[in-house]
Amino acid sequence: MSVDVRGRWARWVALTSEREPAAALAVFRVAIAGVVLYTVGTVVAAGLVPTLWMDFADGGYRDNDGAGSWLISALGGPSPTVVWGVVGAALVGGACLAVGLGTRAAAGVCLVSMLALADVNPHVHAGYDGLLTNALWLLVLADAGATLSVDAWRATGSWAPPRTTLKVSRWLVVGQLVLMYTSSAVHKVSVHWVPGGELDALYYVILQPDWARFADTTAVARVYPLTQAATAAVWWFELLAPALFWFMAWRRRGSVAGRRLVGAWATFGITMHLSIWALMEVGPFSWVSIAHYVALFGGAARAGQDAATRGAGRLRWGETPGVGRDEVTPGSCRAG
Repeated sequence: MSVDVRGRWARWVALTSEREPAAALAVFRVAIAGVVLYTVGTVVAAGLVPTLWMDFADGGYRDNDGAGSWLISALGGPSPTVVWGVVGAALVGGACLAVGLGTRAAAGVCLVSMLALADVNPHVHAGYDGLLTNALWLLVLADAGATLSVDAWRATGSWAPPRTTLKVSRWLVVGQLVLMYTSSAVHKVSVHWVPGGELDALYYVILQPDWARFADTTAVARVYPLTQAATAAVWWFELLAPALFWFMAWRRRGSVAGRRLVGAWATFGITMHLSIWALMEVGPFSWVSIAHYVALFGGAARAGQDAATRGAGRLRWGETPGVGRDEVTPGSCRAG
């Protein structure tokens, strides 16, 4: 039986070459920039920059030669000048990324800075650092400044031109979310998580002083069965996360059921992360995770972009260039 390799390759190229309105990716860019500013800004506001990222001699809580970060080492070690320089670069890069000024370069600066800060002290490295830096790398590669940005205004005279980006950029964001959940589920194989076990993982996590948001957690014991149900629901949600691809494929074909399943999946996930934030101290994990959910709603972002485009006329200067390959035209984009 012969395999139509050329035909399959052509269909693959066509699929990954599809374009869509750039608004969803732009909103994702702003959300990730906000997470960068929140992650670094809260450390600055709390006065913990020396404590966490500098050597003991400069106010750090441990001996730290900065060897974990190639950038910090190359700059001479975690001295106040070097650390504050990297912190400043992250904050400036985050601000530029948020407004879309030099978008790719800003994402690159944030990426390098956040990697350096995450690696300089392994004691404060967390799983969400990888999620955040992966998102920044996607923003380096994608055209995330095509609209809702200073870059767009400089190129077209409008803050929100009806431009397009490759749809595969948004798919990769969704893929990152699914990969995170699936990987998390397959690592939760203890009796505390899996069906048939005690299902008490969340109960004990909420009670641990390292994670508990509130000092008095005695009320948790009164809702122990609820924490068991939540434990089971979270584990199954994460394990079955790849089903999201099928839901999105059904939605892409115009299926009402597919659209509702994507909405239900997103509702559960966002509610889960907001609950985690409300009950536990997990840093920016909830916010960087929720930021990825923007990629599920390209249609809603497209509607917002259309509204912004209609209202952007007051902000135009000169003449807007004619419609090109990267601008929205009737029938140029498909749902999904």
